[in-house]
Amino acid sequence: MRFKWEYPVFLGLLVAVAATVVSCSKDSTSPIPAVVVRDEPQLAQQKLLDLQDKYGWAGKYHTDALVHIHNKLSHGNPSASKADKCRAGLAALKEFNKSFSKDGKSKGVDDQFLANEDPCASTFSTTLQIGPSSGLSPKGVAMVRQMADLFDSGASSATIVSKVNAIENDAQESLSSFEAAAVVGAGSVAISSAQYWSANLASWRTTPPVGASASLQIPLMARASISSVNPEANGPRQSVESGGGIGKADFTAFVTTLLAGWWLGGWDIEAAAIRAVIASMIAAF
Repeated sequence: MRFKWEYPVFLGLLVAVAATVVSCSKDSTSPIPAVVVRDEPQLAQQKLLDLQDKYGWAGKYHTDALVHIHNKLSHGNPSASKADKCRAGLAALKEFNKSFSKDGKSKGVDDQFLANEDPCASTFSTTLQIGPSSGLSPKGVAMVRQMADLFDSGASSATIVSKVNAIENDAQESLSSFEAAAVVGAGSVAISSAQYWSANLASWRTTPPVGASASLQIPLMARASISSVNPEANGPRQSVESGGGIGKADFTAFVTTLLAGWWLGGWDIEAAAIRAVIASMIAAF
């Protein structure tokens, strides 16, 4: 299913009200502070949770798809070329996509666009370019860039999770619901990427002994640090510094595809989620 969000057209009427108060007092001309109305903390938190519940499934898709792909590749030919691994991974992604449920009811997301191109021949950039016609306000653009820059900062996965949560909270309070939903969707992919690759990069880049199962740590996407998820799992843990380039690639792929969909009449979270997984897979080889 494809989400199509109508972009609001604002017909603004700017009304300037000037008031002059005549007084002999020196304080009579002091400016009156503007009143900022915000939701009560509990209500604001609930609104954020609702957004995360509705649009944060992209992060779970990202994590679960990578787990499925890695499992399939670990049983393949360890000496296969990068191109062959990519094609095998793409087949595994299509297989996973048929059974994924983002809401417990609907099955799969639209991957029809994959039939018309060869993603394995694509190059996924880590340079996030957002034009003035993206559909995002300047503040929305700034928030998305803040999340992308976290992968260049050398921050731990726990720090990235914390900062993304803070950005999402700010988005819920200061952006339209349309933009806040986009920020939350992108944030879920950022969290998934930070958690997954900080724990599992070595498992993708080393070949397990013949007959041995690949060891993976599977983040639960509870918006908690990976350090608290499967702490007893075997295998070396990679820092986000090691996987930061991958995280930046799949986050950029998600946002770029999301905004490109605007030109086709809507923000396509489904296509963006799929492209983020492909970018992750290719960058990891």
